[in-house]
Amino acid sequence: PNFGTNGLLAEYYNSKDFTGTKVLSRTESQVNLSLGITSPVFGVNADNFSIRWTGKLAPTVTGKYIFYTKADDGVRLWVNGQQLIDNWVDQGATEKSNTIDLEQGKFYDIKLEYYEATGEATIQLLWQPPSGQKEIIPANNLFRIVGTDNDGSLSQTERDAIGYNYKVGTNSTA
Repeated sequence: PNFGTNGLLAEYYNSKDFTGTKVLSRTESQVNLSLGITSPVFGVNADNFSIRWTGKLAPTVTGKYIFYTKADDGVRLWVNGQQLIDNWVDQGATEKSNTIDLEQGKFYDIKLEYYEATGEATIQLLWQPPSGQKEIIPANNLFRIVGTDNDGSLSQTERDAIGYNYKVGTNSTA
């Protein structure tokens, strides 16, 4: 696979639940949007939209990481196939957090789902590494993997090559 692209794959939908036509797919270096009441990007509604970010996460050191989301409205976060945050509700900007142990030198699946209902729109993805500062996850620690399947996902050969065993509904390491 190509690990050459820093950031995550962002997929935008004009619905709150990832249904309908995907409006846009692009690489974004970080997740740090504070939109007020404006559209995130041309062609996407100012209200009633959803965004899914996917890719790989590379920890800087081994240890316990605290992941934070700040979202207005709903947010869900998975790291290494484990759901860390499930706050899929209409709300003002709300911070949630959870911890997970990660190893330096490994790549972990990361998926962040977000929807905006109405009014203000905010989504941020932060972490606090062991003995580190809380910060927006830097682009240097995020990777979009460019696959060969038509839908942009990894082929089975690529999955095997990076040591991941993908099965429906799981993202567990082999």
